[in-house]
Amino acid sequence: MKTKIFSLRGKGRQGHCSPCVIIFLAGLAVLLWFAVSRSPAPLYPPQADKPWHFVKYVVDGDTVILEDGEHIRLIGINAPEVESPYHPQDECYGPEARAYLRQWITGEKVRLENGPEYYDKYKRRLAYIYLPDGTMINREMIRFGYAEATAVFQHPYREEFLRLEQSIKAKKVGVWNCPDAEEWGMKYKEHSFKSKR
Repeated sequence: MKTKIFSLRGKGRQGHCSPCVIIFLAGLAVLLWFAVSRSPAPLYPPQADKPWHFVKYVVDGDTVILEDGEHIRLIGINAPEVESPYHPQDECYGPEARAYLRQWITGEKVRLENGPEYYDKYKRRLAYIYLPDGTMINREMIRFGYAEATAVFQHPYREEFLRLEQSIKAKKVGVWNCPDAEEWGMKYKEHSFKSKR
């Protein structure tokens, strides 16, 4: 008994696979390899012993307001300013940084990890913000070019944040593609974020 050979082109051309299908499968294989081989962003402990909080409003790329009204300043990062009573105009990439952070956490439940100091001089709570899956938002803002790493303030993730900044800065992504990126970055490397409102 003859066994029929499956043909991807249908009847009439048995045993031959369409070149288009071969190209498609090869492309799919490359995409799958790329997806698997990429180094995923490290996840941090989701602070399981900490209570959940809900983010009500994002002020800018490094400051948010919780549902209970508490203001949270993300530790270890500095995002470009947006227009406010304290700043007459947007800094380059400020609106984009705020929009990105809003996309991530507005209305979402998060957990907070306190830093070496609990509040800054503006009575904002200083914290790392975590999503339920353990992703640290502070880190992601630097990793994707929406904020810089602050150098003066000492905290547990300082060296890692600075390494991430160097990597994204070399690619001129996000804020690092702004015309005044070098000047802006150096300005805030010389001052702790606690002096920034």
